[in-house]
Amino acid sequence: MKQRIMLLISTIIIALLLCACGGETPPECGEYTLAAARVQGESVRVESVCPEGGALKLLPGGKGRIELGADSGSLRWQLDGENITVTAGSASYEGSLKDGVMRLSFHDGAELCFVKDGAAAAEDWYLPSDPSPLCGDWYGWWRISNAREESEFSDSWFDCCARIEPLSGESGRLILWDEDGSAEEPMALVTLRFDGETALSVKGFFWQRDIEENQWLLDPGAAEFDDMLYLTGEYGEEFEYTLCLRPWGTDWGDLEENQPDMLPFFYESWYKPLMDAAMPDKIN
Repeated sequence: MKQRIMLLISTIIIALLLCACGGETPPECGEYTLAAARVQGESVRVESVCPEGGALKLLPGGKGRIELGADSGSLRWQLDGENITVTAGSASYEGSLKDGVMRLSFHDGAELCFVKDGAAAAEDWYLPSDPSPLCGDWYGWWRISNAREESEFSDSWFDCCARIEPLSGESGRLILWDEDGSAEEPMALVTLRFDGETALSVKGFFWQRDIEENQWLLDPGAAEFDDMLYLTGEYGEEFEYTLCLRPWGTDWGDLEENQPDMLPFFYESWYKPLMDAAMPDKIN
């Protein structure tokens, strides 16, 4: 009897070892690195979706791990041909997996592309190699003027930052925030259509009002000073506004000498000590 029990135990151990080591690891298993992103079908910088990067690891048996910045957790995955379903917590995401490239769609319109072992994501996921010269970080101010008598707004002046991102070869996006907001909570978000060194608005919002097609024209050549975007508009019937921006890192010395009243309020105290570093996502 004792020999039979020992034989049974040995058989079970051998079977477990064979299960664990006998089969080959599925080729789709491994670590995938976040390489590209799209929002509403338009390519965007990975940093704008996940500033700290991300990775996804597929393990045998339909298990895995996902890391997006500081957030991480376990997942389950299931592959049907080239179609993959990834489940993390109570949420499931559909996508595709082929040749080491995994694409996943999320419920907010974002799509993430993960690549394995140096595989290359499809070219249409990447930003153009020659974006508009308007793309980049900007700093300056915006002001309210000629407020109507019935308006609750009086003449005011605010420092602001902007980021113009390429979305494709001919389109981009302007993100604008002032000292009361941040890049995550912008006061303006406007899709742009590039035309040489200028750009026209396509759609978006400024504060609580819609920006219509061709309502905004970004034209550095029309400004009085070099490397400047100077824009005026009407906020309904409540007031007029002016927006003045220069590329982040620009020395405004020419305005200090000729037009000191055009300097941003926090130019000396906040901007100049930071102008050689990366533009922060918040004015403080």
